[in-house]
Amino acid sequence: MIWSQALLVITTLLAILYLTFYTEKNLEWIKTPLIISLAAFALYLTLPLFLHLDNPVYGWLSVISTTLLFVSISALIRELKPLYNRYPVGFSLFPLLILIVYPFISDQEVLRQLLIQILQGGGLLIGLLIVITLLKPVENSIWVLTGIILIAVSYGIYWFIMDLYSLDDWIWQVILAGGLLFSMYYINNIFTYLKQNHFL
Repeated sequence: MIWSQALLVITTLLAILYLTFYTEKNLEWIKTPLIISLAAFALYLTLPLFLHLDNPVYGWLSVISTTLLFVSISALIRELKPLYNRYPVGFSLFPLLILIVYPFISDQEVLRQLLIQILQGGGLLIGLLIVITLLKPVENSIWVLTGIILIAVSYGIYWFIMDLYSLDDWIWQVILAGGLLFSMYYINNIFTYLKQNHFL
């Protein structure tokens, strides 16, 4: 494990601890999928110490992590709506259907990578749009936006630039670690906004 990968694992674990113990309560339906998503990502990063990189468990961890991120985003979108306009809680679980589809393409490398790429890109885009709409009402949400932009830059480097220019892994890993720190530390401001405005 290179130093930047270790840094990313530590950052992810710190984000999990922060979300678990230092953010607003009564948000489990938003926080729990996000925490499990981050835990799956941390496991994805550490498994190369024990398993060969072609092991199918990597694909599953990547899809599980991204799918649970979508569940968390869906729950957040629901809570941002007025009470009379909210969809049922169960609708937030619809992204889990991806886990039913995944086994049919898990042995096809190109389709598997494309699915993960689309899911991650879609999650980033939705997260970016949510934070932009909250820039004015939520204090310091500019830092969450900064974090998501850094994560998006890391995403772009990993999927589109790495192979093209033979860049080292530490570049996207350090940028992603910075994005996680910004996003997780200030995301509690969004949670506080939900609570103060009686969305919960």
